[in-house]
Amino acid sequence: MRLALFLGAIATNYVDGAGCSGGYTYDAETNPCDLTPVACDQDACEAIDGDWVESCPDPPPDCDPLAPSPDDPSCTGPPKGIDRFGKKMYARKLVARDKPQDNEDEGVFCHVTFDLCEGETMITQQIDSGFGDYYRVANAPGEWCDYEGTADYAFDGMHKCGEARSYSPVTPLNEESAQFVIKQARANEEEYECKHGGQGGPPCKFGMSELACMAPLGTEFLLSVNPDQGGTDHTTHYVYKPNFSLEPGNGPYTINFIGQGVSLTEINIGIMSALLQPFASDGSFSTIKEVNYLWANSYWSNAAWIFEPTDSDDLAREAFRQMGQYGVRFNLMNAISRERVPEAVWPRIDYDVIGDAFKIANNATDKDPNIKWFVVGSSGFKKSMYPFLKSWGYD
Repeated sequence: MRLALFLGAIATNYVDGAGCSGGYTYDAETNPCDLTPVACDQDACEAIDGDWVESCPDPPPDCDPLAPSPDDPSCTGPPKGIDRFGKKMYARKLVARDKPQDNEDEGVFCHVTFDLCEGETMITQQIDSGFGDYYRVANAPGEWCDYEGTADYAFDGMHKCGEARSYSPVTPLNEESAQFVIKQARANEEEYECKHGGQGGPPCKFGMSELACMAPLGTEFLLSVNPDQGGTDHTTHYVYKPNFSLEPGNGPYTINFIGQGVSLTEINIGIMSALLQPFASDGSFSTIKEVNYLWANSYWSNAAWIFEPTDSDDLAREAFRQMGQYGVRFNLMNAISRERVPEAVWPRIDYDVIGDAFKIANNATDKDPNIKWFVVGSSGFKKSMYPFLKSWGYD
C-alpha cells in the first residue's frame, strides 16, 4: 500500500448506507467502525485495509480525513496522510543523525532522531516497544520522488515513493523524540540493471533507508502516532500479546531470540523488557529464567559498533551496556557469515548451528512449551529459520 494511493483516495465520493470497519486502536473490537472518519468511500476504506460494511454509519457529507482535529499533536498541525488501518501521518523534522558504522563495503548504520511535541512521548502514544510496537515512516508528500542526487552520486528517483515503511523505535519511552537505528540498504544492481551512483551505467533508485541516512537535518518526514494494529479479519497486524505470564507460579520460561543485523532495534528492547524485573510480585524469582540471543551479521564490524562508547541513550545500545547485570539470565551468541573472527563461535545460521547454539538434544516433538522462540529479520531470513525450528521439534 502507498501513502500516495491513500492521499489520492480520500476525495469524497459519498456513498449512502455504509461505513468503514476496522482500525488501529486497542478497542477496535468494541468500536468496529472507527475507520469511518478517515475513509470517505469504499475505495478509501479498502486502501487502508478496512472493510466497507452496511453495519457502520455513513461518512459525513463533509468527510475530510486530513481536516484538523482535537487529537492532532499540539505542534504538527493536521495530518498530511492516512496510512493503513487509518493511522494519521504527521510531519516531523529530522533533528539529529549519526552513523555508528559507516563502511560502504561492510555496512552503514544510521541513528536518526525526529522531534515530537512538548509532552508527547511513546507513553502518550501508547507505543510499547517492549512488545514490538513500531512506527510507520514515509517521505513528505511530493518530496524526493524525482531526486536525482548530485554530480558525484546520481539516483534515478525514489523507490516506492510515498509508501510508508515500518521501523522499531529505540527511544527511551519518556523522551519527547522518536529515535531509530536504520541499516542502509541499496538497490541490487543485477536485479534492477543499474549502477550505484550511476558509475558505469544508469543510476539506481534509492529507498527509505538511504533517504534517512542522507536527508539534511530539518527535512520533514511523516510519522504515525499510534501502534500499527489492524481490526479486521484479513490482517496479521494485531495487538501484540505475550504468550508467557509474569504472574508467580508460571514458567519458568526460556526465551530464544534469533535475529539478523538490524533486528537489534526490536530484539534488544524485548530483552530489556523480559529481564527488567529479576523477582516476581511475591518475591520469588521472575518467571523468565533466561534469554538466549543468536545474532547473525555478515561482518563482525556490523556488531562491534554497538559496544563502543557513546553519548547516545538509545535503547538498542543501552541493552548491551546493561547485559552484565543480567548474569546467567542472558546469553549473547554472535554468528558471523562472511569472515572468521575470535569474537564469534558460530558461522552462517543453519539447522545444525541452531541445535548446537541452543543446546537442543534431539528433534522429538514433546518439547517444553515454556521454551519460546522469536525470529526477527528479513522475510527471507524468517522463512528459512522457522522451518529449522520445526525440524527440531518445536511448534
